Amino acid sequence: MSFLKKCDMVLEKAIAIFCVILFACIVLDILAGVIWRYVLNNPLTWYEEVARFLSIWMILVGSSMTIRIDGHTSIDFVQMIIKNPKGRTIAYIVTRLIAALSMILMFPISLEMMRKMGIVIAGSTRVPMWVVYLAFPVGIVCMLIAWAWSIPKFARGVHDEAVIHQQEREQLKLESEEKAEEVEAE
Repeated sequence: MSFLKKCDMVLEKAIAIFCVILFACIVLDILAGVIWRYVLNNPLTWYEEVARFLSIWMILVGSSMTIRIDGHTSIDFVQMIIKNPKGRTIAYIVTRLIAALSMILMFPISLEMMRKMGIVIAGSTRVPMWVVYLAFPVGIVCMLIAWAWSIPKFARGVHDEAVIHQQEREQLKLESEEKAEEVEAE
């Protein structure tokens, strides 16, 4: 196994662990908020803000895991109407590259937003907002790495799937032609 593949596997595992920890913290935070509000009658002022900030991090970093399994919602209508396996593969690659390009274009904007928000402090938690906005560039980098690994892998699968579907269509066409010839012969 190549060094880059091992690094990617370590990164994927680290992201998964990070997201699980964030999710557990969100659950514990909200549970604490509910207990303090309804059981102890002493509501916490910060629990909702903490849950929101943790959710932002989990969603933006966790998006890369969804890319790795090609699980993001996509409009694959164009791919479905293309009969040619190579055309279908090209459509798949182009749509993913457009998404990756949009992330590349958003990266400098996310850094600028993080820089501008660096002086703002969150109301309840007193966390500097640059910490929250750091989730955007980190998430973008994780997503770009995920696309770098998944586009070639899934493009091969899309091509193979298209070839299989084309073979199935040809087989059905042959079978229907044979049935038509049998009907004519009778």
